[in-house]
This record gives sequence, structure tokens and C-alpha cells, in this order.
Amino acid sequence: MPSIAPHKTAEAFLEAYLRELGTVAGRSPHTIRNYRNDIGAFLRWCRERELEPLAVSRQTFREYLGELKAGGWRRLR
Repeated sequence: MPSIAPHKTAEAFLEAYLRELGTVAGRSPHTIRNYRNDIGAFLRWCRERELEPLAVSRQTFREYLGELKAGGWRRLR
């Protein structure tokens, strides 16, 4: 039987995830800040398009990445 997610919104899920990274995974405050900024940008992008971030398709996420790339973002290796 699948479990029900305890977080009702993507924002609540993000905050719980970031808390987990800091307390359990021991990530640095800089890493957590960067995750918050990057994932927050995706959440804003979804909100502007009236999309539910937790239900987007792979294609929709690829569109988001395409817009980032077109805007000058480049992947770090």
C-alpha cells in the first residue's frame, strides 16, 4: 500500500528536504542555500505557468532546463 506524502505543497516538501540535508546528511549551509535557490527557481517557474511542481512530466522539466540554457545557464561539471 503506497504511503501518503506528509507534505501538501512543493514548498513544504522543499523545506523538509532542506532540514533533512542539514540535520541528517550534514550538508553545509552553503549547499543548503544553493539547493533552496535552485529548487526555488523551479518552483517559481512552475507557479508562473500554473503548474503543480510535484506533478510535472519529464518533458515539462526538460522545457524548464531548456529555458535555463537559453538564458545563459550552463551545467557545471
